[in-house]
Amino acid sequence: MGKKITFTVPKKLYAYRRLRDKGKYKPYSQYKERVLLLAMEAGWKGRLTALKDYPIRLSVIGHWNKNPRMDWSNLFKGVEDALFEQDQFVKPGRHSDHVWDFGKEEAIVILEF
Repeated sequence: MGKKITFTVPKKLYAYRRLRDKGKYKPYSQYKERVLLLAMEAGWKGRLTALKDYPIRLSVIGHWNKNPRMDWSNLFKGVEDALFEQDQFVKPGRHSDHVWDFGKEEAIVILEF
């Protein structure tokens, strides 16, 4: 665990569970593309596979206007789904959290590997 990449996902955040809701796939896929593009601008190499021997720590800090619109696990899974082809060995990082009453909706993502 020597390298760290940090980036911010602005605007409306989408949850992994919205994928199953009728008519919600297009906004969710656009959200995944936006997250991946922001990660690649920060130095990420594209959609990767997390390996058992080389675990990746993913921290997601959700900032909300007032109250959270979704729980942390759905927010985490949405970001994880955007960044990894196979994500079974991705571990939640120690920085993960929800921040209420922040004034704007965004997610700060920290990748440690």
